Amino acid sequence: MTRALPLLLAGLALTACADNRSYVSPGQGPADARALANGVADFVSQRLRTPHATVMLAPAQTDNDVTEEISAALKRRGFGVTTAGTEAAAGQPLRYLVTPLDDGDLRRMRLEGVASGARFFARGPGGLQPSGPFTVTAEADR
Repeated sequence: MTRALPLLLAGLALTACADNRSYVSPGQGPADARALANGVADFVSQRLRTPHATVMLAPAQTDNDVTEEISAALKRRGFGVTTAGTEAAAGQPLRYLVTPLDDGDLRRMRLEGVASGARFFARGPGGLQPSGPFTVTAEADR
């Protein structure tokens, strides 16, 4: 599979988030969740430079380890975290999609009004590892 196909799929996958929810495919274990969540937190940290900003996570379709790890990783970096649809919901909206692709996972995220990003994580002997560059599109570029 070429590197272009994951990026094409990432663009198409955003339509899966069109209802303002996030999506995490079933079967993501705790170790995979940590690897994916740290990447999401890095993306948010690079784009929201406001100290102590609050990120509002779009809820995923079901409870999953990835969502819990994203919340924990953002909090470790000093962000406040809320969940859309709750009474305390406020902050910069973040949607994400995690789905299997080839021998790894595709992770796509969108900070509404700021930027979208995608990255492929390949599965190796040590678990999921980032593979290839992190692709980012500024919202102004859309």
